[in-house]
Amino acid sequence: MSPDDIPALFVLTAAAAVLTVPRLWRTLSLTPLVGGKGSRLGMLGTLLGCVIALWSGLVLFAAREVRESFGYQLMFVAAGIIAIDVVSRGLALLGLDLETDGFERQNVAASIAIIGLWIAVTICAIGANIGEGAEIETTLFPLGLCAGGLLAVALGLSMATRGFSPIAIERDRAAGVRIGSLFVASSVPLARAAIGDWVSTEATVRDFAVAVPPLVALVVCAAVAEAWFTRARRNTPRGGSLWAHGVLPATGYFFLVTAAWRFIR
Repeated sequence: MSPDDIPALFVLTAAAAVLTVPRLWRTLSLTPLVGGKGSRLGMLGTLLGCVIALWSGLVLFAAREVRESFGYQLMFVAAGIIAIDVVSRGLALLGLDLETDGFERQNVAASIAIIGLWIAVTICAIGANIGEGAEIETTLFPLGLCAGGLLAVALGLSMATRGFSPIAIERDRAAGVRIGSLFVASSVPLARAAIGDWVSTEATVRDFAVAVPPLVALVVCAAVAEAWFTRARRNTPRGGSLWAHGVLPATGYFFLVTAAWRFIR
């Protein structure tokens, strides 16, 4: 690891610890009546799985200097953890909070949606680390653009679903599956834009601009789907099935991304 990058290593690892350790402590300190053990273990297991997946991606697909340096691997894993935390806090501002909805209210639908968001950020972090670049900024800049893209998707969807009320208020698990899958599907064009050797800031921005049409198509289709399924659920005595109202439309988002692949270089 280059001596010039050691300060960045300490800054990123310290920031990751400052952002995540207090949240983990609050999560583990919840009493069983406030937050069920199953929800906590599931979310912590997902976070651990995301860290392992990101680290594996660095070891297998990152630039040679990263593959051969534990310091770089630790630094970029910390950057991924920071991205997960920042995007999660942004989602909380939009109406879907992990601690309030997932743990305190034991809302399984919220946990499913947030798990999808964490997986999406992990996919983007892996994509941002694939390719050669002379500076660490060549990884951090695409990762920041990916995080901003996911927050833009969440903002558009929040505006269309009244602050994620089908999940936060109605606890609709099918809606949690749909929205969590939407986040994962949105990460595909973003990660694809982040993959590749670094050329310039302008070239990277152009690559991400190519990912905008698939993201817009996903948000529009998701907004229409949420309006339709919310109305259908309210007109059904027991609500819609998880398969018909959750898994099938979620699969459709991935087909939509595949159809829009021609927009992505």
